[in-house]
Amino acid sequence: MFGKQPQVLVLVACLMACGELNQSYYDEPMPPTGGSGAGPGTQAWGDSNVNCSSSDDCSVGETCTDDICQMARCTDGPYLSAPPVTDGFRFFLDNEIVITDAIDWNGSFWVDGYPPTDAGIEHGRSWQGSERPILDVAGGRLLQQDEESVAMANEGTTVVQVGDGDSVDCGFQPVALASADTDGDGVDELLALSYGARLAVCDVAGQLCEYLDLAQADGVDLAAGDVDGDGVREAVALLRVDGALEMVVVDLAEGLLASKAGEPSAVQEELYRLDSGDLDGDGIDELIGLENATGWLDWVFGEEADRLYVYSVVGGSVQPLGGADVHPAAVDMAAADLDADEVDEIVLLRHDNLVEVLDGGSFPSGEDDPDYSLLLEGPVDLTVTPDRIALADFDGDSPAAQLVAGPELVPGRVVPTMLIYYPPYDAEHSAGLSNIFAGQTATESESYSDTVSLSLGVEVGVRASFMELFGGKLSANFRKEVSRTHELSQTLTVGHRFASSPDPSLYGHNYGVMILAVGCFHGYTYQFEDPSDLVGGDGEDFISLLPVDGQTTVWSTVRYNAMAETVGGLPIVEVPMTLGDPASYMSEAQTPAGEPIPPVDLVFPNPPEFLVSDVGELGWWLSAAESETNGIAVESSLELQGSVSVGGFSFGAEVGSGWGQGYSVTVGTEFLAGGSVPAIPDDPNTPEDEYLQYRFGFMPLVYRSHYTDADGDDSSFYVLDYVVGF
Repeated sequence: MFGKQPQVLVLVACLMACGELNQSYYDEPMPPTGGSGAGPGTQAWGDSNVNCSSSDDCSVGETCTDDICQMARCTDGPYLSAPPVTDGFRFFLDNEIVITDAIDWNGSFWVDGYPPTDAGIEHGRSWQGSERPILDVAGGRLLQQDEESVAMANEGTTVVQVGDGDSVDCGFQPVALASADTDGDGVDELLALSYGARLAVCDVAGQLCEYLDLAQADGVDLAAGDVDGDGVREAVALLRVDGALEMVVVDLAEGLLASKAGEPSAVQEELYRLDSGDLDGDGIDELIGLENATGWLDWVFGEEADRLYVYSVVGGSVQPLGGADVHPAAVDMAAADLDADEVDEIVLLRHDNLVEVLDGGSFPSGEDDPDYSLLLEGPVDLTVTPDRIALADFDGDSPAAQLVAGPELVPGRVVPTMLIYYPPYDAEHSAGLSNIFAGQTATESESYSDTVSLSLGVEVGVRASFMELFGGKLSANFRKEVSRTHELSQTLTVGHRFASSPDPSLYGHNYGVMILAVGCFHGYTYQFEDPSDLVGGDGEDFISLLPVDGQTTVWSTVRYNAMAETVGGLPIVEVPMTLGDPASYMSEAQTPAGEPIPPVDLVFPNPPEFLVSDVGELGWWLSAAESETNGIAVESSLELQGSVSVGGFSFGAEVGSGWGQGYSVTVGTEFLAGGSVPAIPDDPNTPEDEYLQYRFGFMPLVYRSHYTDADGDDSSFYVLDYVVGF
């Protein structure tokens, strides 16, 4: 190690590549050499007395908390955020069956609702339509209320009736209806398809519609589902073009906008009904089509039956998966989750006044004739001539989250992110002092991908009494909705860029630099509502933390250790070397405690070696963008429970699936750290060659150092240290 000939080659290469670094890598001016600024060069920065009676006793960037000068937390507000999920967000839908009657009663056409129960299918309520026959029905949260509304398209009118008294004019007579939340506000938009293949996307409350012409075709049916797994439902129209059937997938977006997701897909089967549902529980909806047989008598005599066909959507193109025979008396079908098992069931409506609930998960991909299970069968006695079917939570008993408070500022706990020791130099023979930098680049990044940083994510906390119930499905569905509505702000990174030179005349010869960071969150408190006790825990509170900002600061190890020892829960760091004495640095890679550094904790497994020059300042750096890094060592997750404190709430992986990565220290993909070491020139007035006598080589190391936090959990920070050889 540090052989003379190899090091000359390294030195020459470094001088050629790095010789001007000391004049270009400072984006920000160095801190002043005196005064009251909070940084290197100030008296407070090296003071080990952190006692205080008010914040006036502390340095800039510090605050007096519990009579101790500590890092100021979340003082750069005000911060802005939106709730992680909308008020009234439903974790899953407890759907009921909605059926239209083709026969009027007392001059009006009616829609009847039937909740499925363990005892069968019972009548729940009815909606009175107009004197015009009902062409289609759809359910959705079309208004700002807990229960879903029932929308009815009537023959001979452009007005769609919504519930018991509301309506919207979609501009044409619809042949089919559906619903989808296109803007993530928790309220569904109404989708309508015309006989002429025109799609309307309507805001019922705002009485506004936007349109998209799909093709020169006849509209047959319409479905809405998340067929690509992006968290937003797409519209899928079944059209007849010159006698042949096609499906068109339509992307829906904010502002009631719609656009085709791809070219129309030909359909070989003679479908006349279309719906969507997640039949395999993978979070992506399949399309389900119903093909009509020649008649009921065919079933009786063992002839042809009706068939259900299942399709998937890939890149906007509809692909067939398989089909299965069903009762030929079928007139319509719909799909939704009726038993909260994350797999949708298929509800088949028959014209003999029976409803069949089929196990959607028994329609696997790639089989031509899959078997299915009949989960439930029952009569719909109040409906005289059943015609169209939909599924909707019309009694509003689905488990939901009601926003009760927020946003409230929740500061995270202070954590160390990086300990940096000053590079070696010879106080007696070097031509000046060494210096260091971290994250300093010629062009300042806004993403902090060029430094060690604190990464923050959305988190959920629940009370102990709600812990077991919230885990699993509730937690996963909540996270999925957060991912959809906060796609751009789900993670936030907080970093710091700085440069520093030692000042032994002020602070002595045994100190380094500690970088501290803290995350800032907005806490939104929700109350869980479960009126039908489908899950349990009705009235329980839970909190969602949304990252809004963060702060970093640079402390000397002297002041940091004094604060950490008084506060507790933070590691005490050692400074084993003496500034200005290269011989005091370690001669082999090890921790300050003398223990070997595990290879898994080395960020750069093969760091370069440098030899101090006799003619000029040696500039050096380590860059993750240019060097091979250890992927395991570049991220160190922290237990959120130990990093964020909200009374009575538990955070992290304990809560349920998908959580627990909300507070972590990472080495960025463009990480850059380095510095410069002054030359050791030969003094011409002495007989000896000082360079040959006192020169040294060094190898910078970046590694992960572990400690046990206040809660007994393993945490870590990064260290920039040096191995020195002669």
